[in-house]
Amino acid sequence: MLAPSGGAQTATLTAANPGGPERTVKVDSDYYVAVFTSRGARLKSFKLKGYKQTADKNSPPYEMVQVSPGGHLPLGAVMTRDGQVIDDYELDYTTTAPELIALEPGRDSTLAFSAKTADGATITKTFTFRRSSYVYGMDVAVTDGKAKLEQLGESMSQPLTAHEGYYDIPELQADVSDKVITHNEKNLKSLKPEDSTATGPIIYAGFGDRYFLSVFLPRSRRPGGW
Repeated sequence: MLAPSGGAQTATLTAANPGGPERTVKVDSDYYVAVFTSRGARLKSFKLKGYKQTADKNSPPYEMVQVSPGGHLPLGAVMTRDGQVIDDYELDYTTTAPELIALEPGRDSTLAFSAKTADGATITKTFTFRRSSYVYGMDVAVTDGKAKLEQLGESMSQPLTAHEGYYDIPELQADVSDKVITHNEKNLKSLKPEDSTATGPIIYAGFGDRYFLSVFLPRSRRPGGW
């Protein structure tokens, strides 16, 4: 996960060509139904089949994607180029995937999005799914840009307020350099800026509460920033 620090300027990526209408792709597994959008190639919905939004018998499945007013959908690509932090949430991606990917037993399925920026960079996001697992892979690649790529990361966000139905308050949760970090909203407001970030080998980083966990799980313990 990468966040602006040290006074870095933040900007959004501009597409090489105007984007077309939004495309969504639904991924159906044993445990969830996910919806991805071509707007930023991000996760728009992640509904758990085995859990309800509330205790009501007619309640819909529990929605894991929570977005605060003015916030962005999760699974963004964030990069630093020439000292500037850039985000892809306004970038229109394309995909050749069908509208529905029904996962099959015994084999992985992939969903790939690609976008070309105005300065010549190509960004590709590839998601890999397994039918009987909550965990799925995400790979981001950036090639051929004019500006030097200094850092590449992934982002997610959600409001740190009580979730409907469960009334459990989420926290920022991470394990960085074998140190477990948790911050709730009240705690974050009282922290100094230098105490709200961490760098080092990341085991996991994201959001969690008493019942559910949404985190990035790096495949290897390489140094990163949170």
